[in-house]
Amino acid sequence: MSYVLESTARKRAPFGQAWQSQASSHQFKLCPRLRYLAALAGCLLALTANLPAATAAGTPSPKTNIEKPVDPRIASAAAMLRRMHDYLRNTTDLEFRTMLTRDDKVGRSTRANVQFQIREPNLFRVEAVANGQTTIYLSDGKSLTVFRPRSGKYMQMPARDTIIGTMYGATGILAQQARVVDFFWTVDYLATIGEDVRVLDKGSVEKIDGQQCRRLSVDRMDDSWDVWVAEGDLPLPCKLVSRRRDTSAQVQSNYFEWTATPKFAADTFVFTPPAGARKVENYELD
Repeated sequence: MSYVLESTARKRAPFGQAWQSQASSHQFKLCPRLRYLAALAGCLLALTANLPAATAAGTPSPKTNIEKPVDPRIASAAAMLRRMHDYLRNTTDLEFRTMLTRDDKVGRSTRANVQFQIREPNLFRVEAVANGQTTIYLSDGKSLTVFRPRSGKYMQMPARDTIIGTMYGATGILAQQARVVDFFWTVDYLATIGEDVRVLDKGSVEKIDGQQCRRLSVDRMDDSWDVWVAEGDLPLPCKLVSRRRDTSAQVQSNYFEWTATPKFAADTFVFTPPAGARKVENYELD
């Protein structure tokens, strides 16, 4: 992906050479004086074609292709997000907890605590507790299971071949967790496609949970995020504020706590229905 538009100058034959080639193709005869002038003009043009491009005053001649300078704030944000993307893609096991708060335009507030456990290429377990209700989202690489322990209900759907793909395909049932997934998907999209995503380094650093975290903005379509990324060796989010510019006007804040060296049990990504649990359709979970 490139954040600088590159232009390649077209090569062309010296103008004098082209003129002489064109003149030699004519079938009419020139008078001696005209032949002399034509030869002189050809020599002069050939010589000037090899001179440095400059005017008599010493200023550079105008370029046909001018590169627009890249805003350093954009380059800085893009570089930090690529570091984040590369780290997440190249780390086999990831684990983090996030505390989220969501407020809507009518003043309602939702709070939740969520734990993410992830193993590449397509295993994950997300356990969310909101309003006294626990929901477990588990992918074993073949199926995505959503389980509500209180009611004993669970539903299943086919998993995709990547973690982001499975999570993004299930955003309708991931509830508040979908905003975090949307952000990571957008960072992945920025790093691999690079179009339709606007980023900016806001130029401020905030201390969050003992870490120096730089504030960036990320925008794509109706989604907008402010993200504070750790400046140390682990370029991971410290805080994320999500907004939508549609009629929902929801604002969600997430604080992150990352596990340095995750250790998962053998059955972390395996779903075994407990006694009394029953499989239902998606719409029957609630």
